[in-house]
Amino acid sequence: MTYSLDIELTDPLESAIDDIIGEVEEAIENVRRFRPHRVTHTEEVDIDELLAEHRSVAMVWDIQHIKDQRPELTDAQAWEVLQECHRSWERLNDPMLETIRQVAENLYPWKRNARPTKAGEIIAGYGAGDERENLVDLLTDAMHWCEGFGEPFVEFCGTARMHFEAEAKSYKKGD
Repeated sequence: MTYSLDIELTDPLESAIDDIIGEVEEAIENVRRFRPHRVTHTEEVDIDELLAEHRSVAMVWDIQHIKDQRPELTDAQAWEVLQECHRSWERLNDPMLETIRQVAENLYPWKRNARPTKAGEIIAGYGAGDERENLVDLLTDAMHWCEGFGEPFVEFCGTARMHFEAEAKSYKKGD
């Protein structure tokens, strides 16, 4: 931005400089006073549609979810609980995983192949729960057994993982 200043050469130099400074200060003040406060642009975005394009969904929790479970909490306390839930959330230990498993099983029942038939029979007869509960009980008891006899459960799991991967590769190849 350019401003024209008329300076008479007969004026003392200091007076001319004071006039220039005064006009610059006034110009700056006018810019501050009359400039737009903020330039904004509003764009409507359908979050669900945007996520769907990426084959994703999002679950959003707010303090009302917390207060539905604990109605005596204040909004500030519910916010604190919600923030702590967010900090402590772990993707692989998310309680939502069980919901996903159940819904997937209901929509698309698991097709079990012949390979785990023997293990399936053992698991099905191991306890009074469903197969998943029985498997957890079996693994828990196997951990207790290893601890009781001084055997390395984690090492056995690693060895079993290697056997599984080798067998899975041979099934893929059609061996």
